[in-house]
Amino acid sequence: MTSPRPSWTVTGVYWRSNQPVLAAVDPRGADRERPLCLGDPLALRIAGPRRCVGIRQPGNHRACPFAAEIAPRATAAQCSACAAADPGHRLARDQLADDGRVYALYLTWLGPGMAKVGLTAAARGSGRLAEQGALTFTWITRGPLPAIRAMEQAISRTGLAAERWHRRAKVHAWSHRTGPEDRQRALRIVYEQIAATVPWPDGLPHEPYQPVDQAELFGFDRLPTRLREVAALQRDSVLAGTVRGLVGRELVLDTDTEPVLLDTRLLAGWPLLSSTASTTANLSLISLDLSGSDDADQTALF
Repeated sequence: MTSPRPSWTVTGVYWRSNQPVLAAVDPRGADRERPLCLGDPLALRIAGPRRCVGIRQPGNHRACPFAAEIAPRATAAQCSACAAADPGHRLARDQLADDGRVYALYLTWLGPGMAKVGLTAAARGSGRLAEQGALTFTWITRGPLPAIRAMEQAISRTGLAAERWHRRAKVHAWSHRTGPEDRQRALRIVYEQIAATVPWPDGLPHEPYQPVDQAELFGFDRLPTRLREVAALQRDSVLAGTVRGLVGRELVLDTDTEPVLLDTRLLAGWPLLSSTASTTANLSLISLDLSGSDDADQTALF
């Protein structure tokens, strides 16, 4: 009797120095990363069951003490206890006081009428912006967390830029295939409106408008207008194809039949096995039209 092959448990997709990677923990608990390069083949099989990924920070990963199971359709792969203890979530919930680090305030363009303001640890560079799928961005200022957070809230209150956009709105905004010049022009308008509207706190520097366009990095201009979207994964699901695009954490695969979109947050917590399969299998898929039409989504199991 042969023993089962060891599997890696996915912890998420991250961007390192403009390179996306699939991060996982191997059976010995060591962190592993696999590059997700445009044009590369990808073949993975879900081993199951899906469990909480614990708490992950740079250079430190703490496994979930409860090995809590996570629902297949959940986009958050943490149990409530680990989520409550995660410093990253505490920052998002505005529960983290000044931690002594320098934070950067950014402005991003996600689509027509969709500007976003946010903050990130300055040491992370543009990694956070890549993970959010920001097609174009510019820095606004940088400084200690309390001052940067107050500035973020002040900008949000003007209505010029939101702190959050729903994933569905961001994905459907891809139907507007604007060029880099148009994106940068639209972002500049919002940047200048913020500068003219929001009182600037003493001690925070003005960052000049210097747009960075990430569309080519994502393979954005090569994305299809019609594709199938993965609604959920399950044990024995198989993902197989060629990486066509990766907008933030949204993975587009060219499969043997059609392009498939996967919100890679659905991968986190699943044990994965490498596969030699060339065909996707056991995926719950829905139709997604990004051509601008109003076709209804239809669900099917493949």
